[in-house]
Amino acid sequence: MNTMLSPADSIASIQDRFKAITQERIDLAEMRRQAFVQERDDWRASGNTCEIVSQWPKQRLGRKNLVHVWESYSPHYKDGVMRRHVHYSPSYEGEEGEQRWGVYSTRDGVWIFMGVYVVVMADDDDALIVRADKHYPPTAAQVSRAAARLRGLARREHMKVSIHDTTATLRSPMNDIVHEGTINSAFLWLCGIDIDIVADWVKSWDRKVTEVPA
Repeated sequence: MNTMLSPADSIASIQDRFKAITQERIDLAEMRRQAFVQERDDWRASGNTCEIVSQWPKQRLGRKNLVHVWESYSPHYKDGVMRRHVHYSPSYEGEEGEQRWGVYSTRDGVWIFMGVYVVVMADDDDALIVRADKHYPPTAAQVSRAAARLRGLARREHMKVSIHDTTATLRSPMNDIVHEGTINSAFLWLCGIDIDIVADWVKSWDRKVTEVPA
């Protein structure tokens, strides 16, 4: 009995195995995505600010590592639509680290220095980081400088601003409340940036994996 496959059958068999392997890789990538997203959503449901960030190839983060985080908002080079990008740098014991806090505007866009985050989940490619304000709050001097920048911008935009700690309220020249939030959110509002509709530069973690990851 001849059990050898014909060339056509051999090619078909190889293609079937390749498809099965490809699908397995997609399924594993989707399981990984779901694990990160579930953990992220659990932290957010508890009232915590958190992000999923890509690992640096030569300096990967591990659980309990600390990082300084800042966000940038700038127009995308292709369509001019505002995009958000999350940046971080490792924080080391005994080092002074990043001293900026709050919103800064430049010719190229807007930057928000968020403070210290802690890594709660990580693998070789990505890490989930959670804001650690309770343990590493901004200093009084940092908040004071951020408040001064907000007052300066509000004055230029002919708005009134009242600030208490890190919360802020903006009023129009007619004394109507136009924004209530934080120093950072008020600054962004004055810059015309709605953080609830700004898309990320990086991949969307809420989109199901449908192809083999790069």
